[in-house]
Amino acid sequence: MPFGTDRARAKSRMERSTSQKRRIGATSFQLSPVVLEPLPQPDDSLLARSFREQVLPALTPIALDHAHPLPELPAGSIGLLVRFERHSERRIGVVLVPPLLPQWLTVQGPKHSMTVRVEHAIARYISDLFTTLPVEKSWSFRVTRTDEPAQLRFVFRNVA
Repeated sequence: MPFGTDRARAKSRMERSTSQKRRIGATSFQLSPVVLEPLPQPDDSLLARSFREQVLPALTPIALDHAHPLPELPAGSIGLLVRFERHSERRIGVVLVPPLLPQWLTVQGPKHSMTVRVEHAIARYISDLFTTLPVEKSWSFRVTRTDEPAQLRFVFRNVA
């Protein structure tokens, strides 16, 4: 079933109601699970092509560890937190959504159009970004407030 603009926005409202509001120090952020509905093959193919042409070139995946911490984030940042399937250790990664990308991705098909949040399109094709690490789960996040409006040092605890 294709996403329509009204349906995508209604789904976004539903996801906000299931999101978790977190506070780390002076920083508030929302962490929401990404739930992806199956798409019919023609719609999935159109969305995949649009994602690879319009969104993928602007993304930089980051696998986080002690040597590679999360970069500083401005308030209002949007991204995806990713947990990888690793038996020996839990690892996480992040994909930041650059501000130049729109919040909604609209794809024109031959019979209809569909609109999805850009972070949901990223989550759908996250394995295209992390090719060597199998992804277990992903969450979208939004930095909602910080006492330092210009920059934020972000730490994820107890996610992995």
